[in-house]
Amino acid sequence: MIRKGLWHNLAALKSIFDEPWLLGGDFNNILQMEEREGGSVLSNGDHPQFEEFLRKSWDTLLDVHTNIRAFQFKVQRWNISVFAHIGSKKKELLARIRGIDRGLRRYHYDFLIQLDTEFRDQLDEVLCQEGSLWIQKSRVQWAQFGDRNTSYFHNRAMQQRRTNFVEALRDSDGAWCSDR
Repeated sequence: MIRKGLWHNLAALKSIFDEPWLLGGDFNNILQMEEREGGSVLSNGDHPQFEEFLRKSWDTLLDVHTNIRAFQFKVQRWNISVFAHIGSKKKELLARIRGIDRGLRRYHYDFLIQLDTEFRDQLDEVLCQEGSLWIQKSRVQWAQFGDRNTSYFHNRAMQQRRTNFVEALRDSDGAWCSDR
């Protein structure tokens, strides 16, 4: 329903502009959970600061090419500052949790239990980010190298072909039909 409204509005905008224009974005991603209907709980842009970062990064006075180049540079820096190195964060949190567990075996302090809960919550968030990262990496890898005729991608394509291959069909009389 929303998609039809978008296309209707875009068609209306077309009549306003005499020159070519461009609408860009990641139309598979959302900024707010209310925009989602079905699908996975994870989203590539699920970060509370991303919408603000996006709005501040795009300069409406600059042309599209300059904005895209500037945004690529800014988003790389933002990614490092916000997410840092997920593997290092995960390792650090696991070490802290192990240390707290050792302490809790000896002494039962409320502040250790509170700290353990906080670190486990942070670890859950980092694991979610790590899962999202691996999903993104697999998509990027396929986009970058998927069309190359390497044995790896050839084997993946052949496996997919075998998985999707229909060897025979059963007709309405119950008899199997095939090309062989």
